[in-house]
Amino acid sequence: MTPYTEQIRMTLPLGFETIAAAIGRALDPDVGGAESFRRQVTGYNKDETPIYGDVLTCSSLCTPEFKQQALAMQAKPELLHAACAADYAARWPDLTPPTLEDCQAFAAAVAIE
Repeated sequence: MTPYTEQIRMTLPLGFETIAAAIGRALDPDVGGAESFRRQVTGYNKDETPIYGDVLTCSSLCTPEFKQQALAMQAKPELLHAACAADYAARWPDLTPPTLEDCQAFAAAVAIE
């Protein structure tokens, strides 16, 4: 049985693309996390061209533990910052991790469902 029994959806206003990519890089256990947050598609024109909304979204299956951790990190951005800093040190040492201020802004703006 798969451990991914929960669904998590995060929504952010536009303008958080850089911070969301930096945080997504750290929270995704593989290498695609920086691409996790995308501009929401709200519909399509007659020629099948997407119509974009004014928010970024990320939706994924996850473990119940990950979902609880995400909620805890939203409530305490210093936990999010510590997790990002540790992940960057281990996997992305040549990149600059998000700052505590970035994590605080992200936590204040993100809606988690």
